[in-house]
Amino acid sequence: MSGVNRESDARDLVDGSHTRTVVLYRREGCHLCEEVEAEARSLGITQNMITVDVDRDPELQARYFLRVPVVEVGGAEVFEAKMMDRGGKWKEKLLSLVG
Repeated sequence: MSGVNRESDARDLVDGSHTRTVVLYRREGCHLCEEVEAEARSLGITQNMITVDVDRDPELQARYFLRVPVVEVGGAEVFEAKMMDRGGKWKEKLLSLVG
């Protein structure tokens, strides 16, 4: 469900769902964001994933600009760019969040 612009819209979808929805806060052209989204696809978790382009909302841009990608599960932020490492453990972390 790409194209959700507002944090409140994303939260409404999370709160109204009985499954664990994943929200990916990202920016266009962000290679780390693309990597997290691609990994989520390979893990098969994108059916419950909403992507939010933080540059479409000034409040979200101010909040997440230097932190993207940020992953939220069930309304709680659980993952951000600084958790990514070259050893691939971030992929395990991502899987454990939705598994």
